[in-house]
Amino acid sequence: MKHILRTWVVLTLAGLISACGGPELNGKSQETLLTSMQEIIESLDTKEAHQFQKDYVYISTSMLNDVKFDLNAINTKQNEILEAFDGKTAEDVAEMANEMREAKKLADEKRGPVINGESMSTFDRSIRELARTLNKEERAQLHTNIEIIINNIQNKYKGQLAGKELTKTNFLLAVDGKSFSEVAEMADAIRTN
Repeated sequence: MKHILRTWVVLTLAGLISACGGPELNGKSQETLLTSMQEIIESLDTKEAHQFQKDYVYISTSMLNDVKFDLNAINTKQNEILEAFDGKTAEDVAEMANEMREAKKLADEKRGPVINGESMSTFDRSIRELARTLNKEERAQLHTNIEIIINNIQNKYKGQLAGKELTKTNFLLAVDGKSFSEVAEMADAIRTN
């Protein structure tokens, strides 16, 4: 009897603790995910809501980062993203983002300097760090390759209302986590198309 009572108390406490985790994301569809995100954002203070959105974008873009411009692969990844967020609270999302950032940091340390495309300021800082490891010719090549990538993305969004913002966001996504040689490969692929 004591064992049953103890089990009931533990399960009840576990239920109460999990209920205190706040609203959860619903990853059944893109629409339900966005609706549940809004509910979570409204339940958080301004600073926490901003961090939640930042973590969500980081996770999503990290998961999409390795997808080339193939519609089937993008659709598959979008479904994986929905599954990854389904049932997660703001705390879970923060934990996922921190784990991914740490894994990326460790991988980047093994590869050497890479571009951080999380924001324009981190991009600028990481480019300066990367440039310090290159000789003069390689720095010029890096600059040229980045211009090629930017121009390619600009051409995709030319004439669109939010074209400038889309260009910046997609550029940062495209180069995030890339090394000097990977940026060169991207530019070469653009040149050959």
